[in-house]
Amino acid sequence: MRIQNGGELRKNNFEGSFKRNWTSGSFDIEYISGVDSSKRYSLCGEFGSKFWIEEWKYPNIGIAICGTSSGGHDMIFLDYSDCGPEGEPCVVHIDQEGGYEITYLADNFKDFVDGLFPSLEDDEDD
Repeated sequence: MRIQNGGELRKNNFEGSFKRNWTSGSFDIEYISGVDSSKRYSLCGEFGSKFWIEEWKYPNIGIAICGTSSGGHDMIFLDYSDCGPEGEPCVVHIDQEGGYEITYLADNFKDFVDGLFPSLEDDEDD
């Protein structure tokens, strides 16, 4: 946040244990939403967390923080279900096309960011 408020990432892949047959077990993060209300894809913007919950019917478990390369068919959320509004949320993946299946990713946002790595495509471009 001190360097950049949301946006695209250099380390944009995360390893996860998914049941989907169309993925290798890792997925791309297209962006992390910034904390702002004036930008369309920021947390409070036109296509922020409220949009994904109200328009796309994602479960209201917390805050949609990251979009993936699926174009909205899966999202990364901060999940406040267990900790409540005063606690530290875990990070989960929600698969819209899989009946909004929730998959745990990390204990907290820091651990999630620490688990990101560059995509193989980025390595091939060098």
